[in-house]
Amino acid sequence: MSYMSCLSVKRLRGSVMVCFIFFACFGFVAPAIAENGKPASVNILVSVRPVALLVEDLLERAGLADKIAVDVLLPAGASPHHLSLKVSDIRRVQQADLLVWVGEPLENYLTPVIAQHRATRPTIELITLNKLHRTEADHGHGHNHNEGSGGDPHIWLDPDNAAIIARAVAVQIKTLIARDVSVYSDIANVDQESAALDSAVVDYVQSLAVAREAVRVRLAQVANEKNAVAVYHDSLGHYVHQFDIRQQAALTEVPDEQVGMRSLIQYQKQGKPSCLLADRGELVAAEGYAKKLGWRLVTFDLLAQDTEVNTYLQYIDSITDAFETCLGFE
Repeated sequence: MSYMSCLSVKRLRGSVMVCFIFFACFGFVAPAIAENGKPASVNILVSVRPVALLVEDLLERAGLADKIAVDVLLPAGASPHHLSLKVSDIRRVQQADLLVWVGEPLENYLTPVIAQHRATRPTIELITLNKLHRTEADHGHGHNHNEGSGGDPHIWLDPDNAAIIARAVAVQIKTLIARDVSVYSDIANVDQESAALDSAVVDYVQSLAVAREAVRVRLAQVANEKNAVAVYHDSLGHYVHQFDIRQQAALTEVPDEQVGMRSLIQYQKQGKPSCLLADRGELVAAEGYAKKLGWRLVTFDLLAQDTEVNTYLQYIDSITDAFETCLGFE
């Protein structure tokens, strides 16, 4: 091979390497894909999957799932408490037509990114919505969840809060529909889709109310004044508050927090709960404490990592399954 040929190959390899390094560092953000597999005109980025399921439910009922894509920021297996965004993730945050996040108490890693890249872009911080149902801890009673201001940030675990979230998201989606002239060629289409979304909200809120009462009936078969649950990570406050379940103890306020021997002794003195509930992502750490305390361990899926769970109503059912397994144990 001639000198010039070798030089050309080296230059080509160098160009390929530069491209590889660029994409490895900065990532490639693929276009958002709607439910029908085609590129979507509107992209909604949601920080956690349980809320994304709620948004998808709403779009499906409104007949908009083929026009609006919903993407989840938090990768499966990751924790919002310890997430470090890649450059490609920052770009997704920057480019999303609508960002839906829980809020700083849970996702403080997003705060500087939003301030820098979304100052003028539509964003919903769910923790700030009016009329959200609060837990007792939020009002200064019982165990104080210290993940920041606002108490327990896992607000999606209460179906009544899910209804409030659905209404807030619908308002923003209607704004996006009105803006997207590339999809809606005339005002009649915009009005039609907005009306469909309004109808979907009413229908969905009713479904959430029905689901809430169905959960209450299920739990009434196993819950009583004598049994109680303990949780590894204090994340179930909104669920136990809504459904009047007695939570005896919470070992940690945030995942991976160490529990001292003195605290373990105090927990043992309180009596044995029906079980220790732990998120599947925290199972390894929780198992050790369950063994030390002599408590039965039951897992649940806080962040909807199970891909077989495809709707918010299925998600709430899965959480209820864990409580039934815990409280129904003789």
